[in-house]
Amino acid sequence: RAASSIVYKGQVMSADVPVMTGTNKDEATLFLMGKSDAKKLSRLADSYGGGEALIKAYRQLYPDASTTELSIALWTDHSFRMPALRLAEARFNSNNTWMYLFSWESRAAHLKSTHALEIPFVFDNLNKPGVGLFIGPGESPQALADIMHAAWIAFIRTGDPGWPAYDLASRQTMVFDTTSGLQDDPDAGKHDAWATIR
Repeated sequence: RAASSIVYKGQVMSADVPVMTGTNKDEATLFLMGKSDAKKLSRLADSYGGGEALIKAYRQLYPDASTTELSIALWTDHSFRMPALRLAEARFNSNNTWMYLFSWESRAAHLKSTHALEIPFVFDNLNKPGVGLFIGPGESPQALADIMHAAWIAFIRTGDPGWPAYDLASRQTMVFDTTSGLQDDPDAGKHDAWATIR
């Protein structure tokens, strides 16, 4: 994930250290057990300080989502995505911060792009014991592991994973999926929703 950066008196400490940060699309599926009804969704949004306004914003972002899916999205973004974005935003003037989003979905149960699913791809060890249970049945997604592993190796060796650094104009993000590629701001619509909250 990300190396830590500390903002002190408006200055980003360790700003000269290259950072690659990112999250998985559905981090919270690993933690949210069972279905979420409207009351649970409301309590979740209240606990994040956003209340009904936050739920409304997410219903606009995901108009076909169930209450459970909205709960997963809120939990994922509050606990993982927004902190990663805030880190990149704090560092954007350094021009050495890269953002990714892992969107490949597990075929196992309800996991989708769950927390920690990217790890066997990054380390290129899809064939290790237990990994198959995590990624689920079907053809091996080795091609994605090849791409991710190469990006991480490039970053370790050179400080650059091979795509443009994050900036506030385009917010270019590498999206890792069956077909991977750069996207301009895959988090569009979330920035305003969380602006005064997270």
